[in-house]
Amino acid sequence: MTNMGLQAFPNQTIQTQPSVPQILSHKSTNKSTNTNTKAIELFDIPESDIIPKQTKALRMLPVSITDQKYMIRLLIKYEQDYLQMARDIKLNNMQYTPSQLKKMGARFCLLTKEQRRVEIPEHVLNYMC
Repeated sequence: MTNMGLQAFPNQTIQTQPSVPQILSHKSTNKSTNTNTKAIELFDIPESDIIPKQTKALRMLPVSITDQKYMIRLLIKYEQDYLQMARDIKLNNMQYTPSQLKKMGARFCLLTKEQRRVEIPEHVLNYMC
């Protein structure tokens, strides 16, 4: 079992709770932790800078044509106000949340001219990305 990384009795090595003086002395003597890594470096992930490329269809058209039409109607009316977009039940008939709309809008802004299948008015291009 050890060849597979398993232990026969994993709870044998569990120790009882140390007392307070043992905890303090243990913290002061432990120098093996790595203090160079910061949490912001580990979890700083951009929202939609990278469009996932899983299939050939997604590589060719990361945002579907219906989603492009959907986003352009919302962008024409509300520009970058995703909270108002989410509240409009006539245009936002799929009832997307503001964060979902923001993510979809970011993906739409990252599309190249070849990937866009929807005509974008000039006043919308001014405030896009």
